[in-house]
Amino acid sequence: MSIEQRKIRQFRCASCGGELELQNPRTRYVACPYCGSVADAKSDAFHVLTKHANPSDFPPRSFIKLGKEAKIKGKAYKVIGRTRWKSNYTEYWYEDGESGYEQGTWIYDEWLLISEDATYFYIIEDEEGFHFSRSIIPKYPSLPKDGKIEDFYTKKLRQASEFGTSEILYFEGESTYLVKPGRKVGFSQYSNNRIDNIAEWRYNDEGEIQEIEFFEEYGVNAKSLRESFLTDEERMLLEQEKRIKTLEKIKTKKLDKRIFQYGGLINFVVGLLLVVLYSGKEYSYQTIMEETFKYPLQASESDFIIKDSAKIYVFEPEKELRIDKNYKSIEIVIKPEIPPETDVLFRLKILDENGKNVFERTTYAYDYKQYKGDRVAFAKGDFKETFAIDNLEGIYKIFFEMELPRYYVQKPNSGDKPKALVKISVLEKYPLDGGLMVFFGAMMLFISLMIRIPKI
Repeated sequence: MSIEQRKIRQFRCASCGGELELQNPRTRYVACPYCGSVADAKSDAFHVLTKHANPSDFPPRSFIKLGKEAKIKGKAYKVIGRTRWKSNYTEYWYEDGESGYEQGTWIYDEWLLISEDATYFYIIEDEEGFHFSRSIIPKYPSLPKDGKIEDFYTKKLRQASEFGTSEILYFEGESTYLVKPGRKVGFSQYSNNRIDNIAEWRYNDEGEIQEIEFFEEYGVNAKSLRESFLTDEERMLLEQEKRIKTLEKIKTKKLDKRIFQYGGLINFVVGLLLVVLYSGKEYSYQTIMEETFKYPLQASESDFIIKDSAKIYVFEPEKELRIDKNYKSIEIVIKPEIPPETDVLFRLKILDENGKNVFERTTYAYDYKQYKGDRVAFAKGDFKETFAIDNLEGIYKIFFEMELPRYYVQKPNSGDKPKALVKISVLEKYPLDGGLMVFFGAMMLFISLMIRIPKI
C-alpha cells in the first residue's frame, strides 16, 4: 500500500476553511498550516483547541516541507508534522582532566514522518545538520538524578552529557498529543558509540509529569538525506547531471593526461639540449668589452726595482678600464712565456680611482730542464679567473708586474725575454656553471622517463 493510498480523512479547518488531511490513524490533534489553529482530530466537528502563531513566522529551514515524501532505507515515508522547539540545556564537558557544566539555548525542528505501513520516526533539524530519532523501549528505563542517569541496557550509572527543558514555539501538521504553545518537556541524554540515548518526559498544564518516552538519535549526512526527498523526476535529472559531470571529468582527465604527456616530451627535449649544450662548459656569458695587453720585457737593468732577492718591473698601460653599473663580472686571463731555465712571478692588480685594490692575483711560471737531478719540471703559469663586480661602477687602472730572480741576467740582443699576454673581458652576467645545467638536464631526462610520452 502506497502513502497516497493510506489517506484516512479529509476535512476543512473550522477556523479558516483550509483543506486538511490526516495520514496517521493515531493522530489526535492537527494544526492548520494556513492559520495555525490546532483542532481535535477525534471529534466530528474538529473543534479548535488552541492556536499557534502565523505559520509565515516560522518557515522551514531547508528542503524538508510538510507533505513531502521520501524514500529512506528502502521504505517510503511522508512528512506529516513539524514542531519547533526552544531548548534551555545544561551540557557536561570534560577536557585535560578538568570537567564542568555550561548552559545554552538550542532552537530545532522536529519533523514527524509516517511510513506506508503506519510506522513513524522523527528527523531532528538544527543549524548544524540532521539527526534521525526513533522511539525505543529500553531494558532498564530510568530518569536522571543529580546529573546522572542509568544506562538503558546495562543499568550502569552514566554521566548525563546534556539535560534541560524544551518549550514548544510552533506546530503544524499531525500529532498524537496536544501541542500547545509554551508547553514544556524535560529531557536527559547520554552518548554511547555516537548514538544519543534520550529520556523525555512531558508536563501537563499543572507542571506534573504526564508521559515518558525514550529515544535514540544519530547524525545523518545532509546530502544523502536531501536525495532521499527527491521525486522520481528530480532523481532522474540528478542522475543525468551526475552522468554528464562524470563524462566531463573523464574528458578533462584524458586532456590533462595528454597535456602532461606532451609536457614530458618537452621536458625530455629541453633536458637533452641542456646536457648536450652544457656538458664540459664552465660558463655561459656574453662579452660586452674586452682589453688585451702584451708585456714583452724591453727594459734596461735600471728599470727594475730591487726588492729582497728579486727584481721587479711594473707595467702601467695607458688604457683605463671603465665599469658600467650593468656589468656583472670580469674574466682575467694571463698567458706567460718565459725563457728556459727561468722562473718568473706575474702579478696583476686592478685599482679604483682612490688607489684601492679591487682585484689582485699572482701566477708563477718556471722552466727547468734539469731540476733536482734528472727530474724535468716545467710550468706555463697560465691563469684564468672570473670574479663578480656588483656595485663597482667607475674607472679603474691596471698594473702588471713581472718579478724575476736577481741572478737572472738580461741579454739585450737575445730573443729570450719573459713575455705575458693579459686579456681582461667584462661580462654581461655572472658565469653560469655548466655542471649545474647538466645536472638539471639529467634530472629533466629522468623525470621524462617516468612519464609515458604519447605516440605522435
